[in-house]
Amino acid sequence: RGRLAMVDFDRRIVPTRGLEDVVLEDNICEQLQEIVNFGKAQSILFGQWGFHRQHGTSKGIAALFYGPPGTGKTMAAEAIGYDLGKPLKVVNCAQLLSKWVGESQKNIDAIFENAKAVDAVLVFDEAEGLFGARSSDGGDGSSRHDTMNVGVLLHHIETFPGVVVVITNLRERVDSAFFRRFKFALEFRVPNETLRARLWRLLIPEEAPLAEDVNMEELARRFPLTGGAIKSAVFRAASRIALRVNVEERVIRMADLLRAGEEEL
Repeated sequence: RGRLAMVDFDRRIVPTRGLEDVVLEDNICEQLQEIVNFGKAQSILFGQWGFHRQHGTSKGIAALFYGPPGTGKTMAAEAIGYDLGKPLKVVNCAQLLSKWVGESQKNIDAIFENAKAVDAVLVFDEAEGLFGARSSDGGDGSSRHDTMNVGVLLHHIETFPGVVVVITNLRERVDSAFFRRFKFALEFRVPNETLRARLWRLLIPEEAPLAEDVNMEELARRFPLTGGAIKSAVFRAASRIALRVNVEERVIRMADLLRAGEEEL
């Protein structure tokens, strides 16, 4: 029953863009590239150079992505998958726990087994629920289940041969037991003004009719938005313009983007 129900809380994504197409801070991009490099080097390290003798079953890499919503955490995980030529298996931890209390261990086992079978990058979204600090409730059943799940997760993260990405908005809620398993802990922040201008430019497709008065730098200066919020503002403005009765007025102008930016802000 648990395996059949997994469609309720996980999904498979085929990535469509790599690290070259993401707009993030340079230090984040460098660390993401390191993760990709490790993934590409695994077959040589463990298949030819004998690293398995020193590292045993610990062949994979686990990374923690944390920061506010809309800052590119899931997009970064997709880019890793794209550059490695692997699909993503994305697990919604909140749904997993809320739907199948008492069967979590069985579901955790099945998730890792399935990800390994399809050679996927395994992504845990909203991870603070499943990876959160254990409750101290005097030793009742809830606490024992928390401890059991943490032990199962630690084992699987240690032995999973691929890339595991744990995503959360709340780093402080992640159980400290996991931190030595994370080879990378990347903080995703609200983009600075320069990155915001690049995002405004990137998120308006080349095919979209754009007026000459649109100023990306001005939009970036006026609206301290995340990438997700900029994407929403662009889509909001474009949807209105596409439905204008007069075809000649179906052009994205600065006023349209300013209005959408104000609404998003």
